[in-house]
Formats: sequence, structure tokens, C-alpha cells
Amino acid sequence: MSRRSVVVVGLENAGKTLSVRQLRRVCTTSLAERTAGPAMSTRTRPTTGSEIDSFSCGGVELKVREVGSAFQLRWAKWYGNADAVLFLVDASDPNAAAAASTALFDLLAETAAGPGPDGGVAPVPVLVLLNKCERCPSRDARARMRALLHLDALQREGRASVLDASAATGEGFSDVVAWVQRACAS
Repeated sequence: MSRRSVVVVGLENAGKTLSVRQLRRVCTTSLAERTAGPAMSTRTRPTTGSEIDSFSCGGVELKVREVGSAFQLRWAKWYGNADAVLFLVDASDPNAAAAASTALFDLLAETAAGPGPDGGVAPVPVLVLLNKCERCPSRDARARMRALLHLDALQREGRASVLDASAATGEGFSDVVAWVQRACAS
């Protein structure tokens, strides 16, 4: 079984911990088990430092490293060994859009840089996950967040993929797993 590494980053309260749990849940249980079984706990605590979770997903052993937002200046340390990066954004919080945009563009610059004297890393596929979509009052709110972060342009340019999801409800996480599997296969 091949081993792949995924790094999960995002600003404070973007839903990183719950997203890792949901990723594990979708990878390791059937749809019938997820719908018939007990609801997944949505209680979390802030991540200090980084936490690692390993599990099998579609014949691949995934090592998922969640890095706390307090370590934003050190996120790049983990990109070099990653096969994929998930950048989470709280889609229900337009007030965080400016900070999220800055962090996202910094991440994209770091993950697109080739190896060199500046310490850059080889290009890494990036998924921008608009999380907490269940809290968005309308599609217009999601569209506004996409515009504030320039996500449609980034997707057109091939600099990042973008998905809407809810770690709390599981909505969209089958698509997240499919993206991770494609990113880790290349």
C-alpha cells in the first residue's frame, strides 16, 4: 500500500480538526454506515502545534497533518513533504476573508515555488475548501466569499481547486476524498 501525506491548514476556527475527522470517516466507513450510525461529534478544541492522523483511503495510506493557525508563519515547513494541501476557509465569515485571502496567496506562492536557494518546495496540489457552507444564508453568500478570495480565477488558472463542504454535516466530503485521491495519485 502506498503512503501519501496531506497537510491541512487554515485560519483559526476554519474547521480543520472536524474536517480531518470527516475525511477519516468518509474514507473508512460506507455511506450506509455513516447515515445509519451515530452522528459524529462536532466538539473540538484548538489545535496547538500540529496533529497527525493516519488511515487507509482507497488503497492508499494517508498521513494527514493538521497544523494549527498559530503556526501560520511555519506552514511552509510541512509543504515540502506533502502530496496535497487542504486550505480551509470559514465560508460563513466574510469578515475573515481579507486574512484568509492573504494566507491563501502566501500558501500558493510557497507551494508553487520550485526547489531552490530560497527554500521553496516542489509544486503541491492545493484544495481550497469553503467549509461551514451549512451556515451560509444563501448561494449568494458563497459566491461573495468566492469573489473576495478570487477563487474562480485561481481555479481557471489551475493554481488551486475549490470545493464547498460542511465538516459538521459531511456535505461535500465525498468530493473532498475524491480530490485527495486524485491529487495523491499524481
